[in-house]
Amino acid sequence: MSEWLGALGAILVAGAIYVVPGYAFVRILGFRGLHPWALAGPVAVPVIAGASLIAPLVGLPWSVWALLAVAGVACLIALALRLSLRKWIGLRPTTRPRAGGALAVGLVLGGILIAAQFVLIVGDPRNISQTFDNIFHLNAARYILDTQNASPLSVSQLTQGVSDRITFYPALWHGVVALVAGSTGASLAVASNAVMIAAGALVWPASLMLLGTQIFGRTHAYVVALGILSAAAPAFPILMIDYGVLFPYFLAVCTLPAIIAGTLALFGLTQRTPGSTFVPWLVVLAAAVPGLLLVHPSAFIAWLLLAGIAAIVAFVLFARRRPGRRRIAIAAVALGVAGVAGFALWRALRPAIDLNLWPPSQTPGQALGEVLTLSMERAQIPVILAAAMLLGVVVAWRRGTVGSRIAVAYLAVLMVMFIITTSMQWLWLRRAIAAAWYDNSPRLAALIPLMAVPIAALGVEAAWRWFVRRGPRRVTTHGTPAYATLVAVGCVALVAATQLISIPNAIERARYVYIPSESSPLLTPDEFALLRELPELVPSDGVIAGNPGTGTAMAYATAGIEVLHPSVIIAMNDDITLIDNETNDASPGSPVCGALQRTGVNYVLDFGTQQINGENYQYPGFEDLDNSEAVELVKQIGEARLYRVVGCDGE
Repeated sequence: MSEWLGALGAILVAGAIYVVPGYAFVRILGFRGLHPWALAGPVAVPVIAGASLIAPLVGLPWSVWALLAVAGVACLIALALRLSLRKWIGLRPTTRPRAGGALAVGLVLGGILIAAQFVLIVGDPRNISQTFDNIFHLNAARYILDTQNASPLSVSQLTQGVSDRITFYPALWHGVVALVAGSTGASLAVASNAVMIAAGALVWPASLMLLGTQIFGRTHAYVVALGILSAAAPAFPILMIDYGVLFPYFLAVCTLPAIIAGTLALFGLTQRTPGSTFVPWLVVLAAAVPGLLLVHPSAFIAWLLLAGIAAIVAFVLFARRRPGRRRIAIAAVALGVAGVAGFALWRALRPAIDLNLWPPSQTPGQALGEVLTLSMERAQIPVILAAAMLLGVVVAWRRGTVGSRIAVAYLAVLMVMFIITTSMQWLWLRRAIAAAWYDNSPRLAALIPLMAVPIAALGVEAAWRWFVRRGPRRVTTHGTPAYATLVAVGCVALVAATQLISIPNAIERARYVYIPSESSPLLTPDEFALLRELPELVPSDGVIAGNPGTGTAMAYATAGIEVLHPSVIIAMNDDITLIDNETNDASPGSPVCGALQRTGVNYVLDFGTQQINGENYQYPGFEDLDNSEAVELVKQIGEARLYRVVGCDGE
């Protein structure tokens, strides 16, 4: 575990990037207490995205200084808004936040538990997620480091080649990883893990805490339970650092609860900050929602769905107050326009994918059983969390408040979306509903804890209240040492009950894609070792070819050596096709020698035939290299080999 001490600096820098810009903006705007911490991540995201867009336009390299410059401008805008809209903002700082100590305890416990889970999963901070998507994620971060350009209009050039066509790719995650690596000197693997831990341990618990307390209040029992339970669902955050790996979506979902909390407050469906109007929430959402889109469109669509439900409820409640026909007509028109715009965005942001890319995998009955037990994607049942959620649903509905019933409705909608995605056989209808999530059930599974956990914390609070009312007075009297001991024992029991049943199984499943072994899906220990030696074996201007699905593409992220295939799927051209098919037959004057010269390829990595996700992409030019006269062996570690192309020598 001592290796993690060396990664601590990178983790702290990643945490500062997520917290400082957004926290400063929200504090200047006038929020206090939990709100700046919870809204820091959602607001920092658009600041980071803005910096990545603006920096190349004004000739600045991607660095902490570019981020600080844009963050400073954002803070000045917040100050100007507060001064100019003082009459409408109306925020008054409270002398002491209610349940402030318990809030801190809940946030710290949740953060520590999630950080510990992630450390156990990763093992060594130099390990990487050996998954299909991470080939692109890490290479994109390397591309940003090399070009000093994190713009979402630039990063797609990594796989598209040099092109005059402007394409958009949400590269915020990759930009933050590059920023951490560039400012701390950490490797991209360490930087990626640091960014992942900071998002999971800092952003997610605070974001979830804001949503829960906005809806259900701030009793001591509730906020401590919510902090602990934020680390209790196998579906999030663990699933999203295991499956895929879906790092950008993971970050977006971490920020989503706070954005939903702001949306409910904007519509007046939950209690706003003491003394505030809707204006500060409008300002925060005006920044955070576009930022959500720039992190991952699927999370933005999730917000669109839940915000639409909130808007309809707010309109119905408004109409019930009989405000007059003219005001109702204006509100109806606004709702209609928003609905049309939302539907247009829903359709426009759907990715074009094969209907059978991720087909239904179970029956509706099985899917229903999974959501009711919070064991989505065949996870082990988190018994305590699931039982608390079911109890919390009853308690929330019986409360009868608008916020509590919306919470139950949200949970039901998210569960239905998962059931549709994982079990509906009418593929055309399934696509119409779930295409924004790639018809991919793990992405919907990750959204369910967003409401299941706050509701489960309500169930834990109800059980605690029942016990305190009926327990012996000598241990349930507030303010006594016996009661403090009881609280401590209760916290330990809840941590043990949630962390020792289903979470170890989720951790073990995720470890498979992080801990290198001979059966690793992408890179074996020998292949890792050879990649780390590449800077001593290959010139800095060298270019390496190889079958990317076997892990050779990771030479770029790991060693900084350019590769022909930075991802499994790239834009092909005639030169790349020739090299893929004929390198092992290269001889002076052959067409492939011209292609090798034009692309600069002079080395080939051979990592065997096992490809990620069981893929079977064919690269005939990289086969049977040990019997080819076109290459010579430079280095071999186990079955991993590096060859130099010599077949074109003498041209």
